[in-house]
Amino acid sequence: MSEVKQDWRTLPAGRALDRVIAERLGLDIRYVPKVEEYLVREDEIPSFLHEYADYDYPQPGWCLVPYYSMDANAALSLLDDDEGTEYMLRKLNTGWHIHAYFKGSSTKTTATAETIALVICRAFLTWTEGAK
Repeated sequence: MSEVKQDWRTLPAGRALDRVIAERLGLDIRYVPKVEEYLVREDEIPSFLHEYADYDYPQPGWCLVPYYSMDANAALSLLDDDEGTEYMLRKLNTGWHIHAYFKGSSTKTTATAETIALVICRAFLTWTEGAK
């Protein structure tokens, strides 16, 4: 894993993509080269994500960034909110497709990817890029 930032559109599911998502959520990320892992402050993880964070990391007050792009439940947490996000996931012959209206937006965001977790992540990143 490298600390070099890449365009998220070219990243496969993995920790580098998870870092990009955590940054878009506004979390304070720390890269630890010794273990090649991204950490986030425990107190910055929204309560609805606590069950997806790994707290076995030995640095007090920090935990591993959730595995958004590899764990469907963690990815679904990007869609499940109290702000009116609506979405439809479909399985296609080529992978998964999503139509989403994030946080009550009237703009439809779409994405296609090989897995449920990855398609949700790509839709989320597409939407947050447009919301900048």
